[in-house]
Amino acid sequence: NGFHGLCDPVELAALRPLFSKALIGNANYTADTANARIKEGNADAISFGRPFFANPDLPRRFLHGLELAALPEPTAWFHPSEKTRADPHWGYTDFPEAGMGA
Repeated sequence: NGFHGLCDPVELAALRPLFSKALIGNANYTADTANARIKEGNADAISFGRPFFANPDLPRRFLHGLELAALPEPTAWFHPSEKTRADPHWGYTDFPEAGMGA
């Protein structure tokens, strides 16, 4: 149902034969699935957006196999709310690193 549930998902393997430049995947990847797409040759890189909100040390967590913190509610990073209007930085810098209360 695609990322937003509006269409069929687009697989990197389907795009690779159509696009010869650098191909960067995004959305719902884990460290393992990201590595797999790169090793398969279906992606040149994988970007991580939302997981960084709750995991400011995401590369370290991936490297050491540490558990990821759950994503915050969308009001912390996507849907405007009274709290985000009052403090636009809220939700972007409020999450601890692993081993520091995470």
